[in-house]
This record gives sequence, structure tokens and C-alpha cells, in this order.
Amino acid sequence: MHCVELIQHCTSKQGYKTNAAYSLRQGCEKINLIDVREPHEYAEANMGGRLFPLGKIQTMQVDDLEDLKEDEVIIHCRSGHRSMMACLVLDSLGFKNTYNLEGGILAWQEKYGVGK
Repeated sequence: MHCVELIQHCTSKQGYKTNAAYSLRQGCEKINLIDVREPHEYAEANMGGRLFPLGKIQTMQVDDLEDLKEDEVIIHCRSGHRSMMACLVLDSLGFKNTYNLEGGILAWQEKYGVGK
């Protein structure tokens, strides 16, 4: 995974670009990458993130994500729209550091080519 590039292509909930996480991710030891697409989309192509469909987040079924409330969480979808919605919901539930991957997996595939 292209960790530095991933972080540089993210925006915060306020919409500003960030690469602040670079110092924490130099070796890519741990990136909390959440894919909010549907299972059939994930099966077609994914970046290795944790599948957690937007519908679960919208209905506030986020107990499985509670341990990430204080951590940086990079969220992506197909194009960036669903993941921005997920960021907003998670922020309202007390998550401190959510980031939306700009352009989603489509932009990532265009730049790096992502397979299964």
C-alpha cells in the first residue's frame, strides 16, 4: 500500500487537505482504513481496508469501531461521497480524527491500479 500517498489524498471533515499523519505512518505499521462500500463492490476490488458498509454507520451500528474513536481513521468508498457521509456520522458519534479519501477507490485505481 502506498501509505504516504494515501494520507496525502485525504481530507478532514472540514475539507482541508492533510498529510499530518505522515510522521505516524512512515513505516505503514498501522493505518485504520475503512471501506464503506457494499460487499459486492468490495469483492470486485479493494485496498485491503476493513469492510464496514455505510448503512451500518448511518444506523449507528458502530460498536465494532468504538476502539478507533481516538485514532486516525481513513474512510473510503467508490468516489468519495459515501465516505464523506460516513465521516460526518462518525464525527457526530464522537470520533476524533476521521479522514475522507478524495475520489475514493476510483481515483486510487486510476493512479495506482488496485486489484483484489
